[in-house]
Amino acid sequence: MTNYLSEAIILARVSVVSMLVDAPARGEGKNSEINTMKLEAARDFQAEIVITERRALDWMLQQPGVDPKRIAYVGHSYGGIAGGVLAGVESRFAAFVLIGAVPSFARHMEINGSPYWQDMRKNMTAAEFTRTLELVRETDPGRYLPAARAPVLVQCARFDTDDNVKGCPEIHGFAGGPKRLAWYDDDHNFTSLEAMKDRLDWLEKHLKLKPTALR
Repeated sequence: MTNYLSEAIILARVSVVSMLVDAPARGEGKNSEINTMKLEAARDFQAEIVITERRALDWMLQQPGVDPKRIAYVGHSYGGIAGGVLAGVESRFAAFVLIGAVPSFARHMEINGSPYWQDMRKNMTAAEFTRTLELVRETDPGRYLPAARAPVLVQCARFDTDDNVKGCPEIHGFAGGPKRLAWYDDDHNFTSLEAMKDRLDWLEKHLKLKPTALR
């Protein structure tokens, strides 16, 4: 939740209100590990992220001084995957930045070689895993991005995991509105100054902000 606090502080200097939303699964008493889930539980885990972001937007729009026509969404990794869904179903955002995302979380679960996903695949039968993937595909951003109309900046890292390197530019291909694809000599953490500057420039352009200090 605090990864992008520094950018929120920079944006505050040009009168931008930022909301840094924690993952809903981090709530008290909730299971935060999707690799322990299967079937509808895995699908609903993904869907809840998008639902939570929309409810956060509802709250943001109720705050004094917030211009409802100048709100953007910035999402990294799982947040970028949720943002891909939002881009196709939520018209209240004026712009999007999707960082290190993939168009199919189901495919990510199926092919990623990390021990995290290997454990998930081992802990259910082949039939259960096949059905789980079918259900999770209902929440895949690739299904919704073609309906996107707001401008989308897609940020990809050359030293990300293999499936992210392949999937990240596919996000750009699916997006239906104005879009830009940018690559960085970075890993999945996206800590480069160039990537941050591009995000701030994108928001400045599409939200009509004053120039930030990085100009």
